[in-house]
Amino acid sequence: MIEAHRTDIIRKGSADEIVAKRDRALELYRRGVELLAEAAKVHKEVGATDYTNLRHVLVRETYSIEHGETDGAVNAMRRNLDGAVWNHIMNALGLINLMDAQEVKAFREQNEKDPAEVTRDNLVATFSRLTAESEVTFKRGVINLFMALDRSFASNPAYRLGDKLIMSGALSEYGGWNHWSNSQDQMRDLDRIFQIVDGQPTKDHRGDAAAMVAQTTRQSLGNTLETEYFSIKTFKNRNLHVKFKRPDLVAKVNRIIAEHFGEVLAHATRKPRRRAA
Repeated sequence: MIEAHRTDIIRKGSADEIVAKRDRALELYRRGVELLAEAAKVHKEVGATDYTNLRHVLVRETYSIEHGETDGAVNAMRRNLDGAVWNHIMNALGLINLMDAQEVKAFREQNEKDPAEVTRDNLVATFSRLTAESEVTFKRGVINLFMALDRSFASNPAYRLGDKLIMSGALSEYGGWNHWSNSQDQMRDLDRIFQIVDGQPTKDHRGDAAAMVAQTTRQSLGNTLETEYFSIKTFKNRNLHVKFKRPDLVAKVNRIIAEHFGEVLAHATRKPRRRAA
């Protein structure tokens, strides 16, 4: 009975047809895997990344792919690819340095959720906009940074920068920046602002003051590091004290603040509440 059933299966499909379909399926899998490998290689090259997130996409979309629904997988791969390309372009061309912390945050959030398609028109439009709006973005960055400073410390007087500022809870207890705060972006903005008012080209993020703080504090807290514009002291309570070395640049920044708030408010001071350790 069993032998008859097996013979019947062979008769219905024919051995040649079964083998042919098996061979075709295997060949398609081979070609598909080779194409995925080639796509991942190009993805890494154009996005300057070692991570394509391909595995997670395939795991998440396997059921749909097996049922002939490929749009979800393709769209997910498109988002991963375009996100990597935008990250690379923004950093490689220095466009990220034209953004203040507010715009950088918005860019990162959008790029993670649903990045714009990388097209020639989008690339040109983004470069043109950031270049044209660089002065407005710079001044907005100054005001946003100033408004974000911790006002509970006497070292951060109202409506102007003093000789130093304090970033509360800026560091992680394990070293590096506290990623639950915006302190890293604020430090990066502060460094960029001083470079611009000094008439110097902005540094790549990998070599700016924020990167130096991250590297130094991974070893230990309680140290002082020096940059061209700041003397930065780290504390074990995770605070960061930034002392300004260039009073002339502080004066330029304060003039920008004065233009925004008005001369009277710009020179106003308030009573100190408490001092930080």
